Amino acid sequence: MNQQEITMHLRESGTRVTPQRVGIAEAVINSTDHPSVQQILEE
Repeated sequence: MNQQEITMHLRESGTRVTPQRVGIAEAVINSTDHPSVQQILEE
């Protein structure tokens, strides 16, 4: 899923779109495992 799709989903759900939210969502969605907070921060 790319940033544009993530932004669209966040807006549709009524969530305010911020660069941090998009980055976290992108890291979690594109992960092949269950990332820890530390792994997300390192990306």
